[in-house]
Order: sequence, then structure tokens, then C-alpha cells
Amino acid sequence: MNQVRKRWNNDETRGQVERIFGRDQLEKVRSCLQALNERIYFSEYHYRQANYFIKKPMEGRTSDEAMLVFLGAFDEDDEPGAWEHFRFSHAHAFACVQNLHSLPDHLAYFAYWALGMDLDEKTRIQRLRDITRTEVNKRLPDPLKEVYSQLVADESFVYIDDLNNHSKHRSLIKVSYQTKFEIDQVKEHGLQFGEFTFGDRSYPARWVLETLRKEHNRQSKFIVAFGNELNATLQAMPARVG
Repeated sequence: MNQVRKRWNNDETRGQVERIFGRDQLEKVRSCLQALNERIYFSEYHYRQANYFIKKPMEGRTSDEAMLVFLGAFDEDDEPGAWEHFRFSHAHAFACVQNLHSLPDHLAYFAYWALGMDLDEKTRIQRLRDITRTEVNKRLPDPLKEVYSQLVADESFVYIDDLNNHSKHRSLIKVSYQTKFEIDQVKEHGLQFGEFTFGDRSYPARWVLETLRKEHNRQSKFIVAFGNELNATLQAMPARVG
């Protein structure tokens, strides 16, 4: 997750919102932007913790010993065993999923206030609970709509969305420690999300850390692109306050 990426100037966003809509609107935007940035941090934090806890029991061990490690063969009485580390990693993985699932929702909610949609009868959404990513996306200017649509329409986000909703409303998707063999040697090992079906979509098992890392990095790229496009949009808007 240590990727170099272009920055989104949050100060510019706040300054443009205040210039166009005034201090009261800025206060609405400020908390939304803080929540968005916290969710980005939380998703990365939980990924790092999931990665740490699943790799800790493997220190000094070879890939061929992986299953023995997680059967507790090398546990020491005075330390948390491999099974505990597995459970810690499992918990952080689902926390990461929940944050990745929520990021597009936070971005849409933030954009609603940053663009002053609540101040225009044509774009206003009457009830707060109806300010959803679908409704906001309908109201976005075309350049922002293009970026946002790429964020939420990608198969990797649809997977995270379905994984989260299945786990939230039905049952937790099974997570297990798996090894992949090639010519009688362990080629790959680690946590796997089990296969599941949600709606009319069926998903095979996927490696947990690879899935989370790729989606975090993908979302980060599009969120920054959205923020920069938002700043350009705001810069072109005239002030609406005296």
C-alpha cells in the first residue's frame, strides 16, 4: 500500500467551498471530508494489521511448514498461538472490507455538500437518509460522474460491496488459511475468502490480502482523481455569497 500517488489538495477544496457558498456550508463540508480521510486511514490500518498478524507466526518458518504452523505445531505457551493470530487477522480483514465498502458512500455524501446540491431545488435531496451514492451520482457534473462511476462500477468494488452486504445481512463469508501447491511444493499460502453468491452474482474463493491491497490502491487513485476534478469544478464556479 506504500504507493506514490498524486495528492488532492483538501485546503483548496475547503477554500473554494467557503468562497462560493460561505462559512456555513464549509462547516457542513469539513466534517464530511474528515470522515472520508479517516475511512481511508482506517482501511489502510486494518489491512496492515491483518497482514502483520497472519505473517507473525510464519517468522523463521518456510512455506512448506505453513499448515503445521496454523495447526499450532510450533506454538509456545507464553505467547498467543497461531490460531489467535489467525483470528486477529481475520477480524482486521473484515474491518478493512467494511471501510472499503463505505468509502464511496462517504465520498458521495461529501460531494453533495461540497457542490452545494442542498442549496439548489434542482439537486436538493429532501431526506438525509436518501443522500446515497446512486442519487448523488445522478446529480454530479459529467466530469465528476465519469470518475465516480469508474470508482463504483469496477468488478473489484462490486465484489467488496457484495462481500460486505452478505456478511452484514446474512452471514460472515468463511475465511480460512489455505495453501496452493505446485509440483508438491507450496507455491502460495495465506488467508482466503470463501466462495459465495449474492443476488445473481457468484464469486470463487479469493486471497484476502491481495484482494484488499488491490482495492485499497484502486480506490485511493480514483478518490484523488475525484478530489482534483472537484477542485477544478469549484474553481470555475462563481461565488453565491456576498
